[in-house]
Amino acid sequence: SNTTVVDTTAAIQEKEGPKTTFDFSWPFGNRRVTDKTIIRAVEASDNREVVTTLGNFTQETCSQYLRDDGEIIDMEYLPRIREGEIRLILAGRRVVYVVEKRPAQIDQTGEGFSANLDAGAKHIWSGPEKWPQVVLPFYEHLDEMMQRMGAKNPPALWTADFIRRGTSDDTTFVLSEVNANCVGFKAHPKMGRDLAAWVRHELERKNVKPRTQL
Repeated sequence: SNTTVVDTTAAIQEKEGPKTTFDFSWPFGNRRVTDKTIIRAVEASDNREVVTTLGNFTQETCSQYLRDDGEIIDMEYLPRIREGEIRLILAGRRVVYVVEKRPAQIDQTGEGFSANLDAGAKHIWSGPEKWPQVVLPFYEHLDEMMQRMGAKNPPALWTADFIRRGTSDDTTFVLSEVNANCVGFKAHPKMGRDLAAWVRHELERKNVKPRTQL
């Protein structure tokens, strides 16, 4: 069988269309593995576990997402994802809200890390002033980020997600995802209306006429 050298912990995330259709993460560590190596993969959307061989996982699970326009993104696995994510909700260049997405602890191992409401996670909304350690550096590097992505201007509505890294005494926040495609939320209708007003303001600033009335 083929032999693969795994350098570090890893995460794989596949996105297709308007939603994440596949999202697995697993830690390997620094060791040599083969197609027969047993792995345990955790579905990030609902904490569902799959135990299989590495060969089956790559051939049966990963390969189907490489057809047509599918993509697989190889990402470093950050163990503090178990503490949740920090999501910035933006209208253009303005951070309108910050959402702390706290996963539900499904057992004593703390392996569950899904930040989805359907998986029992809690979403705590606050203003950007409550998270200066995330918001201020984000503003500082926003122009560089736009340049690296080849974008002249940010979208009227988009999000940026961060995961904690390091120790509790020396925490940094790693940008894990930028999304302008799937930006919905299921709670806080008043905040949704406020956010819609910010988006309308941003569209008017860009001379784009909104199609609906608020």
